[in-house]
Amino acid sequence: MIVYQQHVSISVAHILKQIRVKILNSHLKSSTKVRNISVSAVVRKKMTDNNEIRQSRFVKEEEISCGKWLSLSQITYTDPTGKERTWEAVSRTTSQTGTDAVCVIAILKRMLKYDCLVLVKQYRPPMKCYTLEFPAGLIDPDETAATCGLRELKEETGYIGTLKHESPVTCLDPGIGGTTCHLITAEIDGDIDSNIHPKNKLGTFIQKKTYLDKIALLIYMLEH
Repeated sequence: MIVYQQHVSISVAHILKQIRVKILNSHLKSSTKVRNISVSAVVRKKMTDNNEIRQSRFVKEEEISCGKWLSLSQITYTDPTGKERTWEAVSRTTSQTGTDAVCVIAILKRMLKYDCLVLVKQYRPPMKCYTLEFPAGLIDPDETAATCGLRELKEETGYIGTLKHESPVTCLDPGIGGTTCHLITAEIDGDIDSNIHPKNKLGTFIQKKTYLDKIALLIYMLEH
């Protein structure tokens, strides 16, 4: 009888010990979880702070040289690590407060012919060769991008187009300079009298070219 009571006492003591261990482990896990959450919150805050710091920022711009149409400047900025750096850039001396230029993506449509993309061919001294380009030009102070685009299309190709779309302001070569530009799409009705034999206003300095007959056919086949 005594042996039985002793065995029961030992068993109860063992159970109580296990309960205490479980309670202690549970408390430790809870504390660790809270501590981990606190650490994670601190880490996230530090990462957020670092992200706010890790942004390149403009410091100043100094003009190095200036010509009739372009100026060269040196821009000082800080990189994402906070280190101060310099960058050489060009800008137009004719730049106004608004957008600088417009570029026209014009599609020529004619009866029983595939749609064509209208480009212009002209000599570009910086390239030291002739280039094929979209009709484009600088926006006059009293012009909108759409008005300028249709004017440039008429002057450079002789075609009279209709505005279809106008993009938000963008930059075509931001690694070199800050010239801003609108892209507009225009549609040309090649069957009207004024567009059957168009003549540009710039003579032989700019020649119009129509391309993409075969590509237009391929796109048409892919879409259908």
